[in-house]
Amino acid sequence: MLHIFDMATPTKTLVNDSIHIVGFQFDGTACYRKGTKFGPDHIRAASSNIETYSPYLDRDTSDLKNVFDLGNLDLGLFLDVEKSWFHANEHFDSFFKEKDLKQNNIKMITLGGEHSISFAPIKKYLETYPDLVLLHLDAHADLRDGYAGFHYSHASIIRRVLDHF
Repeated sequence: MLHIFDMATPTKTLVNDSIHIVGFQFDGTACYRKGTKFGPDHIRAASSNIETYSPYLDRDTSDLKNVFDLGNLDLGLFLDVEKSWFHANEHFDSFFKEKDLKQNNIKMITLGGEHSISFAPIKKYLETYPDLVLLHLDAHADLRDGYAGFHYSHASIIRRVLDHF
């Protein structure tokens, strides 16, 4: 398995006092072109070409020993987009119920996938850190009520986050 910045140790379980990277391969609601589900693996591959030393911090990320890569979540494959989306989000939720992230000092980095995958990680982070501030930087606001008949699409996911949280 490729791992990000050549610093993350592959693992299948959450480790206390650490940072975990997880890939969320989903592009079910993408409307223009499919393929964003390959994003997590491409980010990992490209990251091996990024300089790991920071002269500002005088630190090399390869020295970090508390970064773990959980790989990509197994999301299953469904022909129905809505069923796929709900399954993916339920799978994310169930995977991270194993440990209390805050109590065990576990930080998460989620690699996507298209925008609609943001819902599950944002939900988990807000449950863990209720004062969390979400900064959404994108060319599109993703504030539609729905898109193509689905209210949790890539074009409406920030609206769903605002509605639920």
